[in-house]
Amino acid sequence: MNTRRHLLANTLILCAALCAAATASAQPYIAYEYGATAGAVSQVSIANLKANWVVTGIRNGSGNLQVISWYSNGTKLVRKGSATAGAISSVSTAGLGSNQFVTAVINGSGNLELISWSVSSSGAIAREGDFESVAAQKVDIARLSASRAVTAIQDSFGNLTLNVWAVDSSGNITAKGSVTDGAVSKVSVAGMSGSQLVTAVETASGDLLVSSWSVNSNGAITHQDDASAGAITQVDVTAWADLGHLGTAVIESSGKLEVIDWIADPTTGAITRQASYTLTGTASKVAVTTNGTLIFTIVKDGAGKLNVGVWGYDTSNQFDRAANYEYDPATIVAGAPLSTGSYSVTASKNSAGDLELNVWMYGVQY
Repeated sequence: MNTRRHLLANTLILCAALCAAATASAQPYIAYEYGATAGAVSQVSIANLKANWVVTGIRNGSGNLQVISWYSNGTKLVRKGSATAGAISSVSTAGLGSNQFVTAVINGSGNLELISWSVSSSGAIAREGDFESVAAQKVDIARLSASRAVTAIQDSFGNLTLNVWAVDSSGNITAKGSVTDGAVSKVSVAGMSGSQLVTAVETASGDLLVSSWSVNSNGAITHQDDASAGAITQVDVTAWADLGHLGTAVIESSGKLEVIDWIADPTTGAITRQASYTLTGTASKVAVTTNGTLIFTIVKDGAGKLNVGVWGYDTSNQFDRAANYEYDPATIVAGAPLSTGSYSVTASKNSAGDLELNVWMYGVQY
């Protein structure tokens, strides 16, 4: 079966995502639902735990790691629990099971440090295990399975280093496979399955490089394939839909947002570029996640505002942005699914310098 047709069929069953071109009465839209704020931040990250539960990992006003659990009750986002750790310069967060997550930070010593956390049914957060590793300059983390995560760092030599980590039910963290690749200036990573991951990086020459990697039962990492694109200044990557699709959201060297759909073969890792779309406006920060089976982008746009968008294929098999929503000013952006349906949540640093979370719903009006 043609993979793009299969993707399109699944997408159209779940939402008439981009059918305005084919059905004039169908108008896709993004609606702001509700939000919440917390204290001062200088770094933000967010991950989904389970339906209607997210956790944020932030660098707070004191320069320390702070993790906060949040629950959406359908009318508001409720802060449920929090915990703090030591000084950090960067943070990324990945949810594992429904009550466990991991933060990957660059700690006060300049080293990569992983900390596992548990979340009770009431939202209380408890620190479990930790593992301090090598010196790092930039870090991203992604879930591979309920008991495994992968980190991508720019190491002290400027190279991309990947590490697979096992996390048991008690939160003990064990280092598994590791591999080092070429020089990079930006790093992002996404889990495609328990045995495959992808990275999207800005290379030393300033170009986008997308790579696939296999992970065996012992956690050993093997390079599969590469694909490249043009010059960029920002990058983030997410798995989306099915059949090995991944989406990269980049800021081109011209300052424009480009979203690209790729396929990484689940077995061989062969990467094929499927489609892309570049917006006319400018942006300076970008993050990407999912909304249902579609791509959800979060950017700081040319006006300095938080701007969210939903992307997919229309009934003519054209890749495009279905809808977007420009909100209040933001200087740092991140996002995660809120549930398995058409809800996503953004985390940003607002104009007051505080953490702000906002819940968004994607729908089609007839």
